[in-house]
Amino acid sequence: KDGESLGEELQKRYPAMANRIFAFDIKRDPKHDIFGDLWSVLIHSMYEGRIIALLAGPNCKSWSILLHRRKEGFPTPKRNRNNPWVAIDSKEQHQVDKESNLLLRVILLLLIGSSMGHEVHFGVEHPEDPEKDPEKKRRWLNADEASTPCCSFWATELFRGVREILGGDLDSFDQGALGHDTQKSTSFWNTLGVNLDGIRSYGKFNKKADLKSELLAR
Repeated sequence: KDGESLGEELQKRYPAMANRIFAFDIKRDPKHDIFGDLWSVLIHSMYEGRIIALLAGPNCKSWSILLHRRKEGFPTPKRNRNNPWVAIDSKEQHQVDKESNLLLRVILLLLIGSSMGHEVHFGVEHPEDPEKDPEKKRRWLNADEASTPCCSFWATELFRGVREILGGDLDSFDQGALGHDTQKSTSFWNTLGVNLDGIRSYGKFNKKADLKSELLAR
């Protein structure tokens, strides 16, 4: 515990449910690895109807718009927009698959709950589709870099199909409006009625211009 996780914040706000809120983060405990024993626990819990809500913010490193910056020594794009599940460089397929599975396993859990007739509220956060706003995209990339379409989970056939099954709202907003260090646009697919769509604001460390730093990856 470090006092900063969402799980701890929820436990403080809803003390009556504190013993029913579980936060998993591999950075805090290696036992929290969704590719380890935890996965079978989550599947069984969802199957048995023990999960009433599921929140997730899977790693988005290989989906980042910043990978399109062409600078010597910098990493290059890992996915393309038309088929982001296949790595651009076949040598990186294993790592791309692993990061994809962080999203796909969350979706599978939700589909299991739905198929069993369980009512499971959910929220899944991932970067906003850069192609939604070409002008904003140009704040991060020059004209040449921006000419290549960026990948986005929200633009995939998978998401469109799953949303038809599970429903939910897709709220797109700037995390800066909620206290993030920088603007950082994101999207939150959820059934929580949070009504965040369209909220736009720079972060507390960049009131007038975007920060181009490691803060964007947080």
